[in-house]
Amino acid sequence: IAVDKENIIANSSAEGQPNNSAATEKFQQQQLLSKEYVMTRIAPAAMIGSSAGVFSGVTGLGGGIITVSAFSLLTPLSYKQALGTSLCAMVLPATSAAIAHHFNGNIVWRIAPFLA
Repeated sequence: IAVDKENIIANSSAEGQPNNSAATEKFQQQQLLSKEYVMTRIAPAAMIGSSAGVFSGVTGLGGGIITVSAFSLLTPLSYKQALGTSLCAMVLPATSAAIAHHFNGNIVWRIAPFLA
């Protein structure tokens, strides 16, 4: 999204949009929430994520394998961008799961640091 926002900022100034910051910010927000943006960026990502979740649940494969491959093949993301996006998406679930397992006493801390 940051790259898209930078592109929108560059394009808005090139298209002769208002130069004051309030108008520019409003224009940028409209661009990020436009139907075209949602249909070309957000909808495919949501469909890939949902499909990967169902497929990995049915087959027992890791969702990252499916997600990274799908993002690389079906979107304009490079392999490194797809991998980074997939890893970033796992931070919140992994952190919350680790905290929950810690409080339930399910982590052997003598071993866990060596697995990281």
